[in-house]
Amino acid sequence: MQFQIACRHCRRPFAIEAEPGRTLRCNCPYCGEGMTVATPAGDTATVPVADPSKTVTDDLRRTASVRQPSVKGRLVRKVTVVFVVCWLAVILLSTLLYVIFSSMSN
Repeated sequence: MQFQIACRHCRRPFAIEAEPGRTLRCNCPYCGEGMTVATPAGDTATVPVADPSKTVTDDLRRTASVRQPSVKGRLVRKVTVVFVVCWLAVILLSTLLYVIFSSMSN
């Protein structure tokens, strides 16, 4: 059965093919954002969306259950982790050099 859903990231509607009452993972064909979608149980027909620029309706918000972090969010997290690890390495190296040179001077 075909269901009409809207991307939580770019808010553009698209159709997915799934069995009623199932949860599946899909990617938006427009922006590539991944999402988990829970399809409603029972006989639900495809509802056409008149204007793709309008906001997501309450029914469509309920079907997209989990929002995944965007690519930008994951990149910011990785850069932050690398920055913190580099600073810890600099602090550890400077402490080690301080201990070595202070013991050599005595």
